[in-house]
Amino acid sequence: MARKRGSAYNGGGVSVLQPASEVRARFGDLSGLRVGLISPYDLSVAGGVNTHVFGLARELQRRGARVFVAGPARYRDRLPDDLPVVPVGSSVPIPVAGSVANLAIDPRTGWAMRAVLREHPCDILHLHEPFVPMPSFAALLFSRAVNVGTFHLARERPHLLYLAASPLLRPLSRRLHGRIAVSTAALRTVSQFIPGRYELIPNGIELERFDAGPRTHMGPPTLLFVSRLEPRKGLMVLLRAMPEIRSRVPGVRLDVVGSGPLERRARRFAERLGVADAVRFRGPARECELPELYRSAAVFCAPATGNESFGLVLIEAMAAGTPVIAAANPGYRAVVHDGEDGLLVPPGDAGALAEAVCRLLLDPALWAKLSEGARATAKRYAWSRLADDVLRVYAEAAVRAGASFPALSAIHAKE
Repeated sequence: MARKRGSAYNGGGVSVLQPASEVRARFGDLSGLRVGLISPYDLSVAGGVNTHVFGLARELQRRGARVFVAGPARYRDRLPDDLPVVPVGSSVPIPVAGSVANLAIDPRTGWAMRAVLREHPCDILHLHEPFVPMPSFAALLFSRAVNVGTFHLARERPHLLYLAASPLLRPLSRRLHGRIAVSTAALRTVSQFIPGRYELIPNGIELERFDAGPRTHMGPPTLLFVSRLEPRKGLMVLLRAMPEIRSRVPGVRLDVVGSGPLERRARRFAERLGVADAVRFRGPARECELPELYRSAAVFCAPATGNESFGLVLIEAMAAGTPVIAAANPGYRAVVHDGEDGLLVPPGDAGALAEAVCRLLLDPALWAKLSEGARATAKRYAWSRLADDVLRVYAEAAVRAGASFPALSAIHAKE
């Protein structure tokens, strides 16, 4: 069963640049509340789950909570310097459903996680993908706190991990006092194997990092693709569309931001198609570089072919006022409203993608309409709003666990 939190989908958001004292005055002071956020994915490698974790951690920290983030980290110099991050082991790339997950699978990581929990006691332990090895799984196993799990994974076919391990995971799932799914696609994936009550709270963004005000014109005809370069993200579909786009929109360029196993093949493919001079492979971007990248683009292209639970990069681009053209997979359909804040095309259809891109680039009125709609949609996903819903889950979970925290008591009293 899932309940959709009303405030997660309505209205705008307060600037994340407000002084901490103002944030606490408006949203409540969480001073004294200790929150640990655990990710199973390498914290030094960009990805949607880690962006979610860092954004939520910053919002809780602004409200006065004592926060730490823990997870594997292969590149310690790439970790955020504005958050208390505790590296737990390293990671290895694991192929999963057409993607690559950087996970810490060494069993010793589990014991390291146990030591982290002893050194950093917390009131709320917020586990992202709690059944994915090893940090999240071990944290749930060894936790003595109130445990909340957020589920991000979405698979259009049965998830083999849950299928194989459900006899073990169902008893372990009873240690979760609260459960969150970031989308209906993620909810369907987990609930068929781990039934129970889930709150539906989408991914959030730090709105003011990306929204610098209305876009008055689209600028140069630059397309932007931001993702790990792997087959299911749809870069090859976009490259197949480029000859048609180039023939109809003179001067169009494509910026490809990210890295991954598909890069060499994609470069060769662009050369074979005769569009290599119009495609720039920029490599991975730092977190601080993304807002300007989004605002410098006329159109953000997200042609992922499937297995997307949400699409956080879509919301980031929309917050920057950049219209999105996305493949109509289940996760992206939950975010993009065709003709209102972006355009949807059939997954894998290069012809439809080319037509949508040309239509948008050649119609300034449509571009302006979608740019304005994109910014309006993105405001619904500000962490300054969504964190309220997460805190309500924390408060309800604490009651179920028989715990009481002053910072959460007032929240629960309002329910």
